[in-house]
Amino acid sequence: MMSTLMQILVILIIVLYTASLLFILCYSLTQASLVGRYLFGRKKYKAAQQPLKQFATLPLVTVQLPIYNEKYVAERLIDCIAGLDYPADKLEIQVLDDSTDETVAIIEKKINEIQSRGINIYHIRRGNREGFKAGALAHGLTLAKGEFIAIFDADFNPDPEFLNLTLPYFANE
Repeated sequence: MMSTLMQILVILIIVLYTASLLFILCYSLTQASLVGRYLFGRKKYKAAQQPLKQFATLPLVTVQLPIYNEKYVAERLIDCIAGLDYPADKLEIQVLDDSTDETVAIIEKKINEIQSRGINIYHIRRGNREGFKAGALAHGLTLAKGEFIAIFDADFNPDPEFLNLTLPYFANE
């Protein structure tokens, strides 16, 4: 009787072990497939990513930066956006600031520094926080001059080439 119970137990362990190995094998094959798609699909993906058309003249772009009490990242964000590789006469930057802390002074100082370099950057403040960041963005749109609008939150720093790489996709009507 004990030997039959031991045989059943051994068979059960072998079945569970085999099932586990099959699961690991399937998982590994799936991961290998993903790696293969990544390695061999990059060339095809890059070729498909080329824009079809360029603008005859670059459009005016308004970049909106909604900020609320983000004193630790506001200066870095403004520096990053001011460093975009796009003609200064075709770029308008709106810092939409609803802050209630020392962020206001930090932003004012940084904007004065950036404006002295000839970049169109504006510090826009509202009397109330109605609609929060979305309300600030909507208010900024009423003042925007750009044909295209780019919105970056305070914790995102785009690559300097962002506008030059993105805008050509909008050149084709």
